[in-house]
Amino acid sequence: MRIASTVLALALSAISSLALADVTVNDGFENGLGAWSVFGTASSVTTSAATEGSKVGLVHATEGGAFNAAQLQSFVGVFGDNLRPQPDSIDTFAGGSAISQSFNAKKGDLVSFDWRFVTNELQPLSTDFSFVVLNGKATVLMASTSSLPLGDGVLGFESSTDWRRMTLVADHDGINTVSFGVMQTADTSFSSAMALDRFEVNPGATAPVPEPETYAMMLAGLGAL
Repeated sequence: MRIASTVLALALSAISSLALADVTVNDGFENGLGAWSVFGTASSVTTSAATEGSKVGLVHATEGGAFNAAQLQSFVGVFGDNLRPQPDSIDTFAGGSAISQSFNAKKGDLVSFDWRFVTNELQPLSTDFSFVVLNGKATVLMASTSSLPLGDGVLGFESSTDWRRMTLVADHDGINTVSFGVMQTADTSFSSAMALDRFEVNPGATAPVPEPETYAMMLAGLGAL
């Protein structure tokens, strides 16, 4: 009986792992911001510019630097030079907005998303920037309006980058936290924002998963124990 119970537990665990293999987390912002926590201004916006479905998440740093930069840094858990596009930059953080979400993952799982920087700032003078933070480690996506080519605007903004896809890797098992933000620097006369779409958390490289038929055989074999 003990052997049968052990085999059953292992089989159910394996089936559960297979069922979770394709789980994504709020992948397209089609139902609003869902599980995302918000600091400042963010929303789900309907647009023909979406990479999937009809909506994107929009994190918006508004004119005037309305949201305190120190509070924004506290919200994403990264401060000062660890967040600056260039550590020796003298640009002053004015304010911005961010969204954040925690989720269960395994070490090596892939955290992927589409992003697009949009702005009303003059080129190439602006140093507004967008960033992603995974488990306390910041990656600057758009360092300034001169760091990536800008084309015609979308979402009501004067100019924008193209869509770009990025993948980060979870560095531990358990609860992981990702944040997306936009920071305004010294000039707060014009707003900037980041559009997000197709946010996904998927398994990374793992040992081969047995075929479903294998699980069926395992369960069928319990009758013989």
